[in-house]
Amino acid sequence: MHSDVSKRDIVEDCVFAWHGADLILLPCNSVEYQESVEYTAKQDLKISAKELVPGRQYNKKKSDEILTYLGKFDWWEFKSKEGKWGDDKKHINKGKKHIFWNGSGFFPTTPSVLASVVSEDIIQDYPNLLDKFFGTIHSQPIKAVKIVPYAQPIDDTSTWKEYPVVGRCINNTMEQISTRRFYTSAPYTFETAEFKLYTKRVSFADSIDIDVVKQDKSTYYGYRSYDTVVDITKDFRPKIYNQAFLNGYDFKALLPSQYAKIMTDLGYGEFRYVLQNDNEVEVRSYY
Repeated sequence: MHSDVSKRDIVEDCVFAWHGADLILLPCNSVEYQESVEYTAKQDLKISAKELVPGRQYNKKKSDEILTYLGKFDWWEFKSKEGKWGDDKKHINKGKKHIFWNGSGFFPTTPSVLASVVSEDIIQDYPNLLDKFFGTIHSQPIKAVKIVPYAQPIDDTSTWKEYPVVGRCINNTMEQISTRRFYTSAPYTFETAEFKLYTKRVSFADSIDIDVVKQDKSTYYGYRSYDTVVDITKDFRPKIYNQAFLNGYDFKALLPSQYAKIMTDLGYGEFRYVLQNDNEVEVRSYY
């Protein structure tokens, strides 16, 4: 496609190149060669920390990804106390970091990954990105945990009804109620549901400790959960039954939205982390 080889002579310049495990002759007038040259030249480009300007966008060296620089801020994250997955977690300050936005999330990295400036202009959305960053657990210490009424979208029409996981916080202990159904050949009814209680201790000091209690281990979708798991089906079902009766719900065919309303009436809801700046963050994971 790139050279005349009809007389067994290659009349275009070529280089030897690796294509996976194969050594090939790559014509210098090919797109692949030109892209490789550009990629190699890109690796030699540098952006120093002093050149970084908050709100500007930069090209990465090893991909076509464009990063928006927010500035140098404290970076907070949950880390294992013992350095192992599954150990107790502590929300700690990792110090000042250069923070970037890649279009889907914030993360710290060094200027060494950058190749060049996309534009000298400050992006118009920069103030909004700053506000968004300071609404994450990575920007601030967590000073409290609170409960708000369950407000996530609920699909009552799904064949496989998913009842929301709700919780409450009592005496610095976060309690989550997970509702599951037994898998039987009989028609599914809410009456066959089981209720599991998961607890995580919370302590407040300069930062928050999420102590994952390890009294029991259960496997869920292939991952290890080191929460305390207590089957409270026997004690908890009557509370839901009474509340369903008061609201005029059919206990045996309880809809997920009705369950969310009952749990809200019983004092359960969604967890929120309250940051030092009073922003609230949904609790979706402790890791």
